[in-house]
This record gives sequence, structure tokens and C-alpha cells, in this order.
Amino acid sequence: EAALEAGAGNVESDSDMHDITCAIEDFAALSKALEEKFGEPERAGLVWRPNVSAEVNEEQAAAVMKLVEALEDCDDVQNV
Repeated sequence: EAALEAGAGNVESDSDMHDITCAIEDFAALSKALEEKFGEPERAGLVWRPNVSAEVNEEQAAAVMKLVEALEDCDDVQNV
């Protein structure tokens, strides 16, 4: 509830964490408001999510997984 009042677009919670969604331009203010109310979070950051998702067949899934593995092995890539 506090996250929604502070400007979050959506909040999903379970026993381990809260997943709070907001617009990029609202992240700093929302993060600050929640930190002031609840203290420093274990982790806070931006996650890029697609606007459109697509189903893939087995062959395409194998190609995507090969790409993901290659990206994970690359020292210049921080997150996949």
C-alpha cells in the first residue's frame, strides 16, 4: 500500500520479497520514499521488461538459450 501511495504502478508480494513496478522517471523518488519509510532495501534496481512477448518453438528456444549462454559468458555483460 505504501508503494502505491508513493507512486508505484503495481506491487506483487510474497513471503520473500516485494516486486514494485513504476515508470523509469519515477524510480528515484519512489525508491527514496520507500527507503525513508522502511529503511534501506536489500536490493533495488531497474529491470527491463518487454512490452510485447512472443511464443517460440523448440528450435527458436534453443537458439535463444544459446544466445543467453553466450551473453552470460561475456565479461562485458553484467546481467542477462
